[in-house]
Amino acid sequence: MQSYAQPCGNLEVDAGTDIDICIGSSTSIGGSPTADWSGGGSPSFDYAWTPAGSVSDPTIANPTVSPTTTTTYTVVVSTSSCIDSATVTVTVLPLPNVTLDPFSDVCSEASPFALNGGSPSGGTYSGPGVSGGNFDPGSANIGNNTITYTYTDGDGCTNSASQNINVLQSPEAILFPNPPGQITVNGDSWTLCGFQPGDIFGLTIQIQGTGSNSSSTTYSLDWGDGSAVLSNLIPNTDYANTYTIPGFYNITLTMVDTTLNCSSTITQEIYWGEIPAIGLTQPGGTALGCAPAIYGFPVSFLNINGNPNSPGTIYHITSNDGFDSTFIHPSPSSLLTVDTIYHSFTNSSCGYTAYNGSMNSFDMQITASNYCGYSFSDIAPIVLSSAPNASMYFNQDTVGCNGQTLYTFVDSSDNGYVTSYNASSEQYECDSINAINWEINPSTGYTLVSGNLGTNPPSYGWPSTYGTDSISVVF
Repeated sequence: MQSYAQPCGNLEVDAGTDIDICIGSSTSIGGSPTADWSGGGSPSFDYAWTPAGSVSDPTIANPTVSPTTTTTYTVVVSTSSCIDSATVTVTVLPLPNVTLDPFSDVCSEASPFALNGGSPSGGTYSGPGVSGGNFDPGSANIGNNTITYTYTDGDGCTNSASQNINVLQSPEAILFPNPPGQITVNGDSWTLCGFQPGDIFGLTIQIQGTGSNSSSTTYSLDWGDGSAVLSNLIPNTDYANTYTIPGFYNITLTMVDTTLNCSSTITQEIYWGEIPAIGLTQPGGTALGCAPAIYGFPVSFLNINGNPNSPGTIYHITSNDGFDSTFIHPSPSSLLTVDTIYHSFTNSSCGYTAYNGSMNSFDMQITASNYCGYSFSDIAPIVLSSAPNASMYFNQDTVGCNGQTLYTFVDSSDNGYVTSYNASSEQYECDSINAINWEINPSTGYTLVSGNLGTNPPSYGWPSTYGTDSISVVF
């Protein structure tokens, strides 16, 4: 900024600070304030900005300017008795040169892909179907989608370039059972419940909803059971298959538009089975044991007629000690009829409550589920005590005077838990009484000054056989 002082010391003119803008942008010029009077009174100011061609209003204090080239603006401020002027330069910066390479056509069923081709690197992409720099044909429009690449340079100037991505419609269709009452629709799955050994399941379907596909579209069908794939199928025509083994199957329809070179697939899950059976057997000896303990629980996967559950049946095994496991019935179903599930209980059951309300008890539960229903089997109570962990506290110098130094030993054991059954409450109870015994070797040459050693070993439930929590001895 440059000022031109006239012979009037009371008028001060400020055209503002020199500024850079990007071409095509506007900015306000002038000071804060543009004119100031330090003398007496409050004169009015007249403003005249030049060159006036890109000035919004050359007669105000802070006009907006939109120059296309670097321009120095002069403001002349006058009062009835004084005149002064100042200048400010607005430097116009060029926009960055931004380009975007053309895109190839894509099919609507294509997977999302990363956009590229924008230059300089470091810009951002926007437009239909664009998220995080990726383009998803499935969420874009069929036909042309304008993709814009925007870049901002180090001066803060922004420019952009655009290209179209043409999304081609992939073939569409639906699979429809014929007759529709043959199976039950559970969400996205088809279900047929009920079978006996030797039964077969004959399924007839049609390909429908193909009206928007081109005449050059081909159709093929995979029944999902290893049988031959059917090709060159005709929409709205019955096609049949026979299933001989119950379980889950995925029927896959593949469609190819040979003109657009676009393809798509439809996968229809179908389940043939029955409400599963499950039986968990009490192995015996699960009450009043001592942890850690491993139990094997016999499990039957056979129904009342001796038939195994359908392949794909899901089994969920849990225990209230945190055990949780899931597995699936294999195919053929005869691979899993009976089994033994082993589980290690590492802690006492004290403080746990089984599913049936049994206090101080573990449980074991298993559910079997498929699209036809579910079954449940369980075992409780599983009651375990825990062994004590003996330890003592001693914090004295081990060197003392014979027959004089008093040594004190304090029990610091983890008492463990002892479980028992209360017939009155019909519940299992837990006790952590410390039934201890002190043993000193050799058994002579010391005097027990205080405390009681107890009986070796102590008899649980007979306090007279317990030692005291601490003893004091002179050797």
